[in-house]
Amino acid sequence: MKRDKIMIVGGHGHVGRHISNALRGEKIILVGRNEARIHDFLNQQRLEAEVRVMDINQPLDEALLEDVAHMIVCIDQEDTQLIEYCDNHGLNYMDVTANSTYIERVAQLPLSQKGTYIFGVGLAPGLTNLLTHHFIGMYPEVKDIDVHIILGLGDKHGDAAITWTIDNLVTEYQWQDQRLTPFKEGGRVVIANSKYKSYNFNFADQFMLQREFADKNIKTKLGFDMGFATWVVHALSTTGLIRIATTTWMRNLIQGAMKRPVVGSDLFAVSIQGGHHEISVVGSDEAQFTGDVATLIARRMVSAPLKRGLITIADVIDVESLLELTQLNMNILDTQ
Repeated sequence: MKRDKIMIVGGHGHVGRHISNALRGEKIILVGRNEARIHDFLNQQRLEAEVRVMDINQPLDEALLEDVAHMIVCIDQEDTQLIEYCDNHGLNYMDVTANSTYIERVAQLPLSQKGTYIFGVGLAPGLTNLLTHHFIGMYPEVKDIDVHIILGLGDKHGDAAITWTIDNLVTEYQWQDQRLTPFKEGGRVVIANSKYKSYNFNFADQFMLQREFADKNIKTKLGFDMGFATWVVHALSTTGLIRIATTTWMRNLIQGAMKRPVVGSDLFAVSIQGGHHEISVVGSDEAQFTGDVATLIARRMVSAPLKRGLITIADVIDVESLLELTQLNMNILDTQ
């Protein structure tokens, strides 16, 4: 059977819907566990696509994959069976996940490099990786680099993103030879004349970048546009009370607030700092931005051959081109 179709797993979700719409007119297959929900999405968008029911966290039904040439995954996975299938059969693969554990697990696989496997195609990892590459190119002598991410509390988020954020607020993670508690190690950043606090967080970009730049110390930190919220999360983490976020009632409260925000803005900002140097980008609507970036990379993957093996967004596009296409500006500041 000829492999000429694009399969989008979770293509009806918060980020996936942007990709599905942008690939309108291509031979696309939307995959998920709930067939009715996918059909509802297709009807709402007036989008034509084939629908297949599959749970990628269960043993794969390979008969459903026989005509697929490109695989785009917009949900988190529990194991690596899907990318291993793609590697064994020469499929191209793109994943929008921000799950550092999963990305590190993939990095350890003995992939045959029959296809292209792209990770880091959103905000973080994604834009943060590109900006850090650019920063290191400008200031190669800087060894200690902080990646600051500021998110607006007024932005709407999907269920998967909310669950991922809550889980990583309460889970320690390994950074080099240290075991770190999230939101304990702080930093300050000024972006577009506004001051923010940010704290260490388990974003995947820092691990991807550390593999590329072994001579650097790169840490990613998270803060919010409302300083009080950042302070509250830091205080809860420091005292250990952050564990209440694992209770059902608190998790439901946080999910409700993040899905239907009543305070804050939809701002997002990224600042790369090291020594007396800083570059930063400010935008709005992080989900839309992630969808735009993922769509751009997906189009390049399906339209022309890319470098084979495990690659990142930096192997596909440079930061200037990405910012031009997404109509964002980069600010450069030297405080020395």
